[in-house]
Amino acid sequence: QCLEQSGVLTRSPRPLGLAGPTEVPPSEACAGPPTEASPCVGPSLILVFKPGKLAKTPEFIDACKSMGIVARTLTFPEGSSLFGHNVISVAGNAGTLQLLAEEQALYKRLAPRLLDKDPRWEGCRDSAMRWGIAVWCPFSVAQCANFAEIEDKAKFFSASEVLRLLCNAVCTIKSSANCHPVLLAAQATGEINDIMCVPDTEALAQLDAAWSPLSIWRLARPDDALADYFGSGVMQYFVFMHEYARWLLPPAGIGSAAFVACEMLEVQPSRTVLAHMSLVFTYFITVWATVFVIHWRRLAMVNRHNCGKTRPFETRWTFGSARHYFHSRGYKVTSGSLQKIGATKSPEVYASTMLQSSVRYVMVVLTMLLMFLLTGTTVGILLWIGDRAETWTDNMILQNSPVLLYMVVIRLVQGFYENLAMYLTHLEKHVLYWQFVRSLTIKTAAFHLINNLGFFVYVAFWKQDLEYLRTQLIMFFTVKQVLGNVFEVGLPWAQDAWHVRCQRQAKTARGTRSKPPLGHRVTLEMKEKNLLTEDDEDSLRARVEREWQRPVAEIGEDYLEVAVLFAVTTWFAPVFPLGPLLALIHAVTEAWSDSHKLRNVMRRPVPEGRNEVVLEAWLDIFSIIGCCGIGVSFGLLAVFEDGLDRTWLAIGEHVVLFIWLYLYMSIPKEPEWLSLHKQQVESVLVNQCRMAESNSH
Repeated sequence: QCLEQSGVLTRSPRPLGLAGPTEVPPSEACAGPPTEASPCVGPSLILVFKPGKLAKTPEFIDACKSMGIVARTLTFPEGSSLFGHNVISVAGNAGTLQLLAEEQALYKRLAPRLLDKDPRWEGCRDSAMRWGIAVWCPFSVAQCANFAEIEDKAKFFSASEVLRLLCNAVCTIKSSANCHPVLLAAQATGEINDIMCVPDTEALAQLDAAWSPLSIWRLARPDDALADYFGSGVMQYFVFMHEYARWLLPPAGIGSAAFVACEMLEVQPSRTVLAHMSLVFTYFITVWATVFVIHWRRLAMVNRHNCGKTRPFETRWTFGSARHYFHSRGYKVTSGSLQKIGATKSPEVYASTMLQSSVRYVMVVLTMLLMFLLTGTTVGILLWIGDRAETWTDNMILQNSPVLLYMVVIRLVQGFYENLAMYLTHLEKHVLYWQFVRSLTIKTAAFHLINNLGFFVYVAFWKQDLEYLRTQLIMFFTVKQVLGNVFEVGLPWAQDAWHVRCQRQAKTARGTRSKPPLGHRVTLEMKEKNLLTEDDEDSLRARVEREWQRPVAEIGEDYLEVAVLFAVTTWFAPVFPLGPLLALIHAVTEAWSDSHKLRNVMRRPVPEGRNEVVLEAWLDIFSIIGCCGIGVSFGLLAVFEDGLDRTWLAIGEHVVLFIWLYLYMSIPKEPEWLSLHKQQVESVLVNQCRMAESNSH
């Protein structure tokens, strides 16, 4: 509705100090000025609108054309799942992408030849060589010859960089009627069905040849290739899984040895010896979890730098932040339209005293604590009913009815809590979208962790049934993980296979021959030059339709699955030392299944920066899990090990808590050598800007 009411589409002004397309002489632009004859490079961004929406498509396409971006509509035949939808493909040539990269201050690697011949970069070059990192600087069209790999214009920008540049660019197109970003308004009001891109099987084949998630002993990983194709957020997840599996090797070996000593030896140790063995293993696993999280937190910062993320999280508004964009400006979505409920300007909305802001946060914390208490109580009551049902009746159906009741109630509570978490996060009035995502991720993850771990805590500390607890832990590490992978990968794969079969049957019915494979590249301007045949046109439509049928991959759900496994492994290691070994097996198979899922089953993710923020939130969540695991582990020893003195257990628990607190607070999140390297680069850039200003005067 807001798009139909919008007037002539205009482009938002460029940031101050950055050159526009007409301000760069053709002789200075490496790829030359963008022209219609220039071929598009990289993947295309596909926008799928609901039927009847975006009535001003020609104006939107003209606005893209004024920016040098190639945009056109794709039509689908009757009988297609996309028939009636407005589908727009967006792409850019090398010159346009360079201008967008300069405008958006995209960081690119500097060429080694510049670092060698310019003495100002000597300190940065030495630190980069010492630590095996690159020197990153904001891209400049005038100085593009100083950047690495600039010779190949078609491959200078990676696929993820091209998609990010296009997303940021099209989201700045505003309506002259209300000055709202058109696509953000369409996304907020639900007029956009999906934002996606077509996969490239050639790049996937190269990635498969260099990437083996099952080989955890290999130190070399195709991190750059993963970041170039999927984005840095997805790359960080797979690096995490690789490091997690490698770090699980020591506790898996020690835990397996302890399990063999306790369960399989003919001459078993005494009860006192077993208790002290459990105590030593508890010390080891709690300190191990603390050190691993701190190591991964520092490694994540290095990986961000290696991907060119040298600055804090971007504050650009893209499709994922559409609702927050309008909510922060005093609008709400009602019946598919935007309605103003407050001041339009963001400073007026968020102008409040520090006391009022603190009171809001206190209210949010109290509400969350109350919700956690109600959730924990609900889980406990349902589990208690399930235990008592066996004594109340002999009917098998009635005995299993509490399980169904538990699933239904938890599902209802989950929906209520997700809405409550969204409301509380909006109540905190975050100005920056990445802070909003981080806060929302932590709130949502807390509920899921309580829901998944509440049963084991109930069995351990309420029922205090050690044999039943171990049985359930074995079921969790084996049956539940296998079923989870089957539903996570097998079901979407079957749906995709069925859709491909239906497509082939439809093509056969129309009398058409088979089309090129999924990865066959087709540029958008080939159709305009009459170089795109009807078969290629059908192939492009078929690939877009197939990608649209695939489910969207959520990295947050994968982190949640690993977090639950990490918590169960570390919390219950004193009574189940075989857990790290089973966790190692699951980590390796999970990395493989997730890689297969992203490459062959799920939709190719469009990098918008949200996954990086999700990683930042999960780093803090893993730290909290490690801290809580200290209390749970020593609590299990106090409950099930009678041969240990409770006083010394309390002292040992406080010692490990002190170690956790000291390491967490004293070790910087970003390695000091990386911070020093960034300061050196920033110093050189500032001096260059000052010299340029003085020469201009």
